[in-house]
Amino acid sequence: MSASDPPDEIEKHAISERWRTFSSLPTTQLRAILTQEQIDIHILRDKLSTAEKKVAMIKTILSPFSRLPQELISEIFHFYCATQGVIYDAFQKRNSRTRPSKVDPDRIVSGVFTIPPQMILTQICSYWRTVAHETRSLWTNLTVYIQTGKFTHHEQLIENWLNHSGQNMPLDIFLSVPKGKGQATKSIMLGIIPFADRWRRLELSAPFQTIRLLLIRTLDAPLLEHVRMNICHITESSMLAYSMDVTFVSDGYYPAFHNAPKLHSFDCGAIFDPDTYHEDTFSFLTILPQPQQLTRLAMNGNAFVPSISGGFSLLGVYAHTLVSLSIHVSRETPDAEAPFPLTFPQLRSLSVVASFPFDGDHFFEQLTLPVLETFEFTIEKDCFMNDQAYTKIIDMQARSSFVLKEIAICNALNASNLCTFLEMQNSLRRLSLSALHSCKLQNVVSWLSNKPSALPCLQELHLLGGQLKMGSEDPWKGLEDIMHGRAQLPGEPMGVYGNLQLLDIRMSKTAFGRMDQDELNSLQQYRDLGLDIRFHIWLSNGTLVDAVDHLASRTFTPI
Repeated sequence: MSASDPPDEIEKHAISERWRTFSSLPTTQLRAILTQEQIDIHILRDKLSTAEKKVAMIKTILSPFSRLPQELISEIFHFYCATQGVIYDAFQKRNSRTRPSKVDPDRIVSGVFTIPPQMILTQICSYWRTVAHETRSLWTNLTVYIQTGKFTHHEQLIENWLNHSGQNMPLDIFLSVPKGKGQATKSIMLGIIPFADRWRRLELSAPFQTIRLLLIRTLDAPLLEHVRMNICHITESSMLAYSMDVTFVSDGYYPAFHNAPKLHSFDCGAIFDPDTYHEDTFSFLTILPQPQQLTRLAMNGNAFVPSISGGFSLLGVYAHTLVSLSIHVSRETPDAEAPFPLTFPQLRSLSVVASFPFDGDHFFEQLTLPVLETFEFTIEKDCFMNDQAYTKIIDMQARSSFVLKEIAICNALNASNLCTFLEMQNSLRRLSLSALHSCKLQNVVSWLSNKPSALPCLQELHLLGGQLKMGSEDPWKGLEDIMHGRAQLPGEPMGVYGNLQLLDIRMSKTAFGRMDQDELNSLQQYRDLGLDIRFHIWLSNGTLVDAVDHLASRTFTPI
């Protein structure tokens, strides 16, 4: 009998007889019968579920993917997990109107994924989970981004993740903790430290309260090659605890990286909280690793190289091994430290950041760099610059006899002898000039256009103006002349004076609006002939837009 058809006579009789039978039974017996029926239904449902699982397992076993060798499946998993796994504790927006009361581990985020791709693979089936867990290299990259600090199970989650990486695989650890979350996220550092013997790359951006847990320990890190620490929040209270720590460690130095024989790259940055701490410098000297194997050293932000307390002379300890040096120099006082000659026989890349032009003078006059190839010089403050800094740089080059191939200068463009320094660089291949105000690049643009014989080997020219507007913001003049003698078009011989292959331009919208249309049309013609020309415009709201395809119409495409 179907649900929609009326019962026939036989069915009516059977129903009536069953009704008479049950109506004559006592209530307790009826309840017992009902209970037994419910038990039988549950048993049947369990059998159905078991049968469905067996069918699914058989389908999985018979599927073409399961017949692939496990090594090939591991390679497919690697392709799927091309982006490194991320543990991310931010609340996720849900379609429901109810706010989640806590962060669910299933809501951990990795890039465009809802959860890290490694974890997605473990949720498909038991076979995939086994293959993912046995593919140790899937779990060697760990990135943890903290936003809310409300998820309290990071330590356990990190431990489980890294345990899947096996016992011997090198680990790359990336940790980002925002300002104000240092106290709440100490457990994250405690979850990472036990695996120090397998660290290969360690990058931390966190408050001092978090990083201090690492620094006060003597770590056995035989595989560690690169360390980057951005101490994003240093307060007066954390510095007080820091100074007390130093009194209890060997010779006033933190011991964290003293047992890392392969460590060759060290990058330290520090930012003080201006509301609670008013010192200018962070004593990075107490956390530097042993100098014997260090080839790359960088100190940024408030991690100055002080010209007192032996700051410059300390660099001499690293002089014989360094290949790349990036520092933030501070003269502090005019008579801070007597000149201390520094020779770096292997240094090929030097990047110097100074708050004011005169901060770098004291540093440049001490250096001898015989094999330097790449030089970067940045002035943080957009201020008037006298000739002293470039006089010291010119003397440094004459003393060292180095041959530069790449130069990058930021906000240090208004010295009258800058062009004298540039004209000395006959082997220069890449020149990058940037300024907060676009108009401050005009002097160099004019020099390049009027001096076509200068920089004969130049292949890349980057003129990177900022979005700030100053005064009348006169348009750049001379770009067409720069291209005329220097451009090397595809398939054509080198230009009259050079072989320029790339011109990269950024300027403010105001400066672009005042550009001569004939000059823009000329740039468009060179681009049509195959030259690599990039042209971007800063809008007043800080948006950078691409205008290279619209130089004639002056329309913009946001990027």
